Amino acid sequence: METEKLKVLLIEDNLGDARLISEMISDVAGSKIQIDHAFRLSTGLERLSKCQFDAILLDLGLPDSTGLDTLRKVHARAGSVPIIIMTYNEGEEIGLKAMQTGAQDYLIKLQIDGVLLVRSLRYAIERMKSEEKLMESEDRFRVTFEQAAVGIAHVDLNGKWIRVNQKFCSMMGYTVYELLLLSMDDVTYPADIQTVLELKEKLLSGEIKSCTLEKRFLRKDGSVLWASLTASLYCGQNGEAKYYIIVAEDVTERKHSERKHSETIQLLKGITSHMNMLVVSMDRQFNIIEVNSAFTAAFGGKAEDYAGRNFFSIFPVEEDRLLFENALEKGEGYSYYGKSMAMDPHPEKADHLWDFNLIPITNEASISTGVVLTLMDVTDRMKELKIKN
Repeated sequence: METEKLKVLLIEDNLGDARLISEMISDVAGSKIQIDHAFRLSTGLERLSKCQFDAILLDLGLPDSTGLDTLRKVHARAGSVPIIIMTYNEGEEIGLKAMQTGAQDYLIKLQIDGVLLVRSLRYAIERMKSEEKLMESEDRFRVTFEQAAVGIAHVDLNGKWIRVNQKFCSMMGYTVYELLLLSMDDVTYPADIQTVLELKEKLLSGEIKSCTLEKRFLRKDGSVLWASLTASLYCGQNGEAKYYIIVAEDVTERKHSERKHSETIQLLKGITSHMNMLVVSMDRQFNIIEVNSAFTAAFGGKAEDYAGRNFFSIFPVEEDRLLFENALEKGEGYSYYGKSMAMDPHPEKADHLWDFNLIPITNEASISTGVVLTLMDVTDRMKELKIKN
């Protein structure tokens, strides 16, 4: 693979050193490095403004600038271009300070040769590229973390919040700083603490890789937040557990709706269980969901014996099926009085007459999701009317 040609800015006031450095680099086979030489800092900064360079070789002792201040000025102008310091100063302290100030490497002029110099240049460039990729990755993570439509948090192994995004803070009613002073247990509904603890232990032991549950948090104002929670354990490269990753979605409104729906269902069950009218609820395929006690009293068995059975396996009349399908399609109810129905499993009721009401059930989008059928046996009443007439 052909080595990419590099363009390097050399800022060096000593002409002899500059010539020696250029010769050392050119003597290295396959180096392919072009040197652009500037004698003064001001000239070097001007070149940086006008040209693109892959790396900078910098002497700290220049006519118009000396010491680490020289490095600071070049670093401010160079941006992401790696800087390698070259000096006669063998002091270790100045080398460390140079690296802390932004240099990628610190070379002693009396100790370098062409191979070392070329290697340092290429390594510095690759390190800078790696650092840029890492910074880009961290930026992407930070943006994703902060702008996510769900709450995201990192929790240490002791249950303390390490990091929380703004969405999670908004859900909980706390600021970032307020949450970081608390633990997960501090904001968990007391009855859910043990469940969370058991799941954390399973994650930590490796019994499970991740888990999803619905749990309750306590908001800052004391109200309860229901959250659909997904948790996993983050481990380092050596496999050591570091922290838990929590993704939370606010499902409080859904839980309240489910509770209201459940309460409504229980209320309706209570009402229908005391009705003389037979009540059957079905899905879109006319599979029975539930029947009331009047239905089981009329046809025998228990309510669970009918659940899941298709209504037309009990009442096999094609005319009625078409009526049911029409009710689903149009979303309109039908009522008949004194209607006869085929009672395949109960031939003794084949001559009975029924008041028949078919009611389609629709969701919030006005889509039919099933039907409710009510039946009232009016055989005796119809006979009495016939006798009177």
